[in-house]
Amino acid sequence: MKQKLLRPKLVRKIMRIGCIQLAIVFLVGIAKAEVSNAQPELERVISVNWVNLPLKQAIQSLEKQASIHFVYSPSVIALDQRVNLVSRREKVGVVLSRVLTPLQIKYELVNSNIVLSKPPVQPIMPPPRPGKETQSSENQSLLPLERLVRGKVISETGEALPGVNVMVKGTNIGVNTNNEGIYQLSIPESSTSILVFTSIGYQKQEITLGSQTIVDVQLRPDEKALQEVVVVGYGEQKKVSFTGSESVITTRELKQSPTALLSNALGGRMAGLVTVQRSGEPGYDGANIWIRGMGTFGSNQAPLLLVDGVERDFNNIDPHEVESFTILKDASATAVFGVRGANGVVLVNTRRGASGKPKVSLTLEKGFLSPTRLPEYVDGYTYATLYNEANANANLPLPYTPEVLEKIKDQSDPLRYPNVDWMKLMKQSAGQEHMNLNISGGNPTVRYFVSASYFHDN
Repeated sequence: MKQKLLRPKLVRKIMRIGCIQLAIVFLVGIAKAEVSNAQPELERVISVNWVNLPLKQAIQSLEKQASIHFVYSPSVIALDQRVNLVSRREKVGVVLSRVLTPLQIKYELVNSNIVLSKPPVQPIMPPPRPGKETQSSENQSLLPLERLVRGKVISETGEALPGVNVMVKGTNIGVNTNNEGIYQLSIPESSTSILVFTSIGYQKQEITLGSQTIVDVQLRPDEKALQEVVVVGYGEQKKVSFTGSESVITTRELKQSPTALLSNALGGRMAGLVTVQRSGEPGYDGANIWIRGMGTFGSNQAPLLLVDGVERDFNNIDPHEVESFTILKDASATAVFGVRGANGVVLVNTRRGASGKPKVSLTLEKGFLSPTRLPEYVDGYTYATLYNEANANANLPLPYTPEVLEKIKDQSDPLRYPNVDWMKLMKQSAGQEHMNLNISGGNPTVRYFVSASYFHDN
């Protein structure tokens, strides 16, 4: 009787165990499915170009490009922080790490959603009391010591600078200043830590921390970047505000070609400039110039040439005397010249003196010219024979009798019937010499630039 009562209990126990095992297997399968389904979100490849962009807009851009959804609390995540990132075809996980790690924001995938949160603040433990047992010095050395550094970044006028990048030199720890120019970040406890402050249009500044916890910085404008100018039709204009199409080269590039004429030194050095040299005769070997090809039908296809604002030919100017050579190519750049600028405009600015001690520059150049290709001509006897043949085919009298042909062939009378290869008698190469001496200097009131050039072409 006892055996009959025990059997149903045993069966029910076995069934319960089996149900528990099935439930465990089912839950594990769901967890694996969630992991496998969540993986594609981080593996998607995107490209971003964020310059001083608010974090909120960066998140919206990621949601649109990668088709993912972010979950966060605006009271925890400061959405007005500025981010700077340029990325080409990188995975979403890599982009998130590069953007959120410097901002000390943690992200986690939960049910295909990216949850943003702040990492928990590690409490600072008080030093142990004497007599208490502590961990070994070996274990204590493994615990990273950090401190909180904060401050404000302002300009020369005292205005707050948002979006300034603050990085710990040699690490990937960094943040961007908020709209009030305030930043704060946790850095390793080290007296050698250096903070690097960078922003577009301002000079980079590095500050050694030491024991400081509050670091206020005043950035100075980068005058070289802000004051860079380009030459336009009515003077000069800041490069950052110039919208026309132009190309510029300076004396350094022009002096690389040892040539007497400025037009021959421009070939292949400026985008949109076409030069063709049609002759090699000394003094008349200047190149024709077109800007973006031939834009006008008729005889006047050359661009407008201005040297220091005066229309004139620039081929007689020594390349060492040129400060800058600018071509204006599109309609917005040449509009001030009206119809005269239809074929483009070439602006040449010559060098001027600078305040300071006199500077003397002497340049000596020696070059050789040789033809790249020469036509091949027949000798005198072959020419005379073919000439007779051409006249015979046209039923015309023969210009050369057989006796004359024989004298040309054997050269028995070279004075009357010469047979000379003039190409061999011509110079295969010719030398040229160029010398330039210039002196410049002056003071804030008077400045001078004097130049003397000598050129000889054989």
